[in-house]
Amino acid sequence: MSDTLELSQRAITATETILQKYGVDGEKAGAGFIAEVLETLAANELLTFGFSDPLQTGPQPGDMEKACTVIRLLAERSGTLATIYMVAGLLGPLCLSYAGTVAQKRLCCRVLPQASCSSLLL
Repeated sequence: MSDTLELSQRAITATETILQKYGVDGEKAGAGFIAEVLETLAANELLTFGFSDPLQTGPQPGDMEKACTVIRLLAERSGTLATIYMVAGLLGPLCLSYAGTVAQKRLCCRVLPQASCSSLLL
């Protein structure tokens, strides 16, 4: 199975899991909705990027293709999920990777892996 096909299937699985529990735009959501969405995305390995490596700066090969594929699949089903993915799952860690100071990048050894597994919301 190709990497993109496997990624797409994981994104669809995560989306369907979330939509069954919360509805199309989270209308059944309560407190902790965003954290639960990110946990589901992380469990399906959709928040793991090359730039999550604290020794890297900015997107690594395949990162943006992965992000765009996941965003497209989420947005086809729910704009809310696509937005959560972009803002909480992608933008924060990417900004740290790009614009972090030397001290912040040292801290990334602890921060970015937590963001990738959704135990930290940036």
